[in-house]
Amino acid sequence: MAVNQMPVILAPLVPGSLTNLTGSFAPAWALLATLTAVTLTTTQLSHTRERPLKRPGSVGVP
Repeated sequence: MAVNQMPVILAPLVPGSLTNLTGSFAPAWALLATLTAVTLTTTQLSHTRERPLKRPGSVGVP
């Protein structure tokens, strides 16, 4: 099994186990909402960095 398939296997198990342990869906939804907020924040912060501007007319070949 490839390493990138592990989240596909674990994603349903973690919220399901949390629901079974607590007897409620609320903690599972809270976990999913928190992970979504962290992912969106991380993505937004990584895309807002300033990138250096190229000189006008430069093609990229020195």
